[in-house]
Amino acid sequence: MSKKEWCTVAPILDSFKNLGNIEQQLPFSKGVLLEPIPSWVKREEITKQLSACQREELKDEIKYVFSKKYTVKSLDEPDSTCKGKRPRTVQQDALDSIRLTNLALWLSKPSTIGFNLVIDTVLPLAFPYWEAIHHGFPRLIPNESHLKNKLSRSNLEFAQELNSALAKIPTTSNSSIWIACRTLWTTLTQEEWEVRYLLFWVVMEALFGPKDAREIRHRLSQRVAFFLAPDNPKEARNFSVKVLNGYKWRSKVVHGMHLSKLSSGESGTILLEIEDFVRKSLNKILCDKDLIKIFSSKERETYLDDQIFT
Repeated sequence: MSKKEWCTVAPILDSFKNLGNIEQQLPFSKGVLLEPIPSWVKREEITKQLSACQREELKDEIKYVFSKKYTVKSLDEPDSTCKGKRPRTVQQDALDSIRLTNLALWLSKPSTIGFNLVIDTVLPLAFPYWEAIHHGFPRLIPNESHLKNKLSRSNLEFAQELNSALAKIPTTSNSSIWIACRTLWTTLTQEEWEVRYLLFWVVMEALFGPKDAREIRHRLSQRVAFFLAPDNPKEARNFSVKVLNGYKWRSKVVHGMHLSKLSSGESGTILLEIEDFVRKSLNKILCDKDLIKIFSSKERETYLDDQIFT
């Protein structure tokens, strides 16, 4: 069987035009491009299997896509770069690479940018002998406070930097960063407040949770505070208070959904606070090679405990 050039494309949903005007391809790690939507994506031969709503979006609303090209004999060909016990396919690698790109954009600046459709097709389109496979996916759901966030050129450049780091992190059970990022993607697809809030805490505990669970609330608040504000005692104290309060509500969710005293205003505030802690923490780690090494190894525990005494 001869090899073919395939392209995996994810049309970007951006209802509030957070991306602005992008005229050229923006390269991200592992061959992913953020680019204006290619004309072939709108061809009837590609779109006829989609729903009427999806066809309408592609025709009138979608301006950009995430895309990745690769040459293989078939979509289920194993990815030669994957070293795990269960090698993924090249198509799965393409999808994972696109997800990491989308995640990097969120880490750079949260917005409405996401996707819920992926198209795999052979290029060039050679009719009548063409192939197109469509997949549906849960998209990233933005916090209401982030709906109108516009991404500047510097935000996009920062996303490229974060994406480069994300593409290199170890995908092992010792890597707190990998566990946190994998959980974060699932978190951001959740709309129900309780599930979203709880999963954000799973991300934070993957990064900062002590192995010894005794006094976890107090220790977690100290670890986050000293990590994010090592040289600013006032700010560190403020962070610690917020973590202590947020963890209280996290526990109420876990232990029976006892939320009758949580007002709608406070629920919105504490969700934004935990989202902000996650973003600040991951951005600081991903921008520092030494921190990436520490949070990808057993050194994490000692490092976080030693912060308090430095």
